[in-house]
Amino acid sequence: MPDNNVNTQISQGVTTLGTRIAPSVLGQKVPYQHRLTPSSPLLSGQVGEAVVVINDSGGTLNAGQHIRWKDGYYGTRIGAAAGAGEPSDGVIDHMIPSTGVLDDYACLVVVSGLVRMISDGASSLAIHDVLKTAASGKVTKDSATPSSNGKCAKATETVTNVDGTMFWGNFVGP
Repeated sequence: MPDNNVNTQISQGVTTLGTRIAPSVLGQKVPYQHRLTPSSPLLSGQVGEAVVVINDSGGTLNAGQHIRWKDGYYGTRIGAAAGAGEPSDGVIDHMIPSTGVLDDYACLVVVSGLVRMISDGASSLAIHDVLKTAASGKVTKDSATPSSNGKCAKATETVTNVDGTMFWGNFVGP
């Protein structure tokens, strides 16, 4: 079984002060294993991809939130949670504790693959539903034809319409 420590300076479910991360590590792509918690067994052999980044949004971000890169720091610094209809650049590691990722702290952001994300509760979701960004880094069903702005993922499990529900989705990016 692969080691959960995907990088010598940070691993799934961990945040650390950004100054503890070597500049050469920021933006580094690392494997993101399909598991529920850092100590749980693998749920499948699927391995996504994450990058090591610093939260530079000015506030705390939570596990499962979709994010936007900070202008001028593509792939290395988070500028904000993605807003409704905005392209999502990635999803905050769903294994981060409930204290979230404090400003100036480093974490993993999933840029492809299976990750738990947050429903906005506007509608129930079915497996294979196309998702788009909603307010505050959450996602909602994209019912538009053709798909509207902010399309970013597909649901991989059913979800009832309850705001804040964490669920598995396959992040494919903007």
